[in-house]
Amino acid sequence: MEFKDTTEAAVARVKSIVESCIASGTVKRLIYTASVVASSPLKEVGKAYKVHLDESCWTSPSVAVAYGTDLLTELLGKVAILHLEDVCDALILCMEKSSMNGRFLCASAYVSSAEIVGHHQTSFPEIEMPDEFVEKLERKIVWGSTKLKEAGFEYKYDVKTILEDSINSALNLGELKIPSSLV
Repeated sequence: MEFKDTTEAAVARVKSIVESCIASGTVKRLIYTASVVASSPLKEVGKAYKVHLDESCWTSPSVAVAYGTDLLTELLGKVAILHLEDVCDALILCMEKSSMNGRFLCASAYVSSAEIVGHHQTSFPEIEMPDEFVEKLERKIVWGSTKLKEAGFEYKYDVKTILEDSINSALNLGELKIPSSLV
């Protein structure tokens, strides 16, 4: 089957999953996990911004955008971050609590590229961070994601831990190198 774009393909695949779950007759609960890119402060016309972002905000399929952290930084001025263990705990909460339904934004913090680079320069001064990674945007979108917390969820990991674990993981996997002159 041919799709005109990735959005159309993703929607078709989710519909297929839902239809299969219904047809099985045995699936009691479906939890679909998507990227934070599915939420957007863009107004429907795609040319102006809402000042508040929460679970009611969706990226319109009619807005043609390139997905990824560049989109997040462009739209929001910040990137949502969270620890993988917090993601798993949030999913478990959603599975175990029968009252959970609807959409949840799961992010323990929202940081700008300048904040990320600043932290890394302080904690890992031996790793060079190119200036092009730092964007200074004036736009500030207020994040209002409280639905998970209201359901009793607590994030275990703070910004410092998430950023340091990310760097340490990249170092361990060989995706990031400390200059040999500093080792």
